[in-house]
Amino acid sequence: IKMKRDRRNWSVEQKRNLLFDAGDPPRCWICGAKFHKQSVECYLSPGCEGDIPLPHQVDIMTPKGLYQDDLKIQIDHAIPFSRGGTEENDNLRLACGWCNRYKSSHTNLYDVGGITIAGNQEIPEVSSLPKPFWSVRFMVVYGKCQFQGAEGCDKSVKSEEIRIAPINTNGAMNPRNLQLTCPEHDPIRSSRLQSLRRARKVWGKKA
Repeated sequence: IKMKRDRRNWSVEQKRNLLFDAGDPPRCWICGAKFHKQSVECYLSPGCEGDIPLPHQVDIMTPKGLYQDDLKIQIDHAIPFSRGGTEENDNLRLACGWCNRYKSSHTNLYDVGGITIAGNQEIPEVSSLPKPFWSVRFMVVYGKCQFQGAEGCDKSVKSEEIRIAPINTNGAMNPRNLQLTCPEHDPIRSSRLQSLRRARKVWGKKA
């Protein structure tokens, strides 16, 4: 029997407690993105469909914001039911819809096969795009900037939105060529943010 709980059954008190645990300001536990004000309001209002404004630009590597569902706050099980996770509070987190969708019940990078997604030659430094699950899994496992400079970097998803980037910008975006980075140490910062229109064109129905 597959266990699944209808997320509409969460009480407002439970939701507020999880929101409190998500930090100040509250963030997605996976990528560290701050939740939009309208996302929070919708999350706390039972039955709310919400009118969450889409961003003018999105991260081309992890295109959160192509659709409103990407920005909705969802209650996530850190350890999925299928892997023995429970409904206890210490297994519950708040995630943005995009991260939660691609996290799914997978726990291994190679649970999701396939090659990298072709990028768009119009965008400098971006010749390919990582499978969304690969990006999400890296964030779940590591959760912090992996900059290897002299002093390293202590920024993590608890204080910053962490991004996925290539180790070698000339290589394909596969699991062996991925790293996490904060905005300061981002090797593709000049090309990362793209217009909503262009991001939809590049990703099509892949995101």
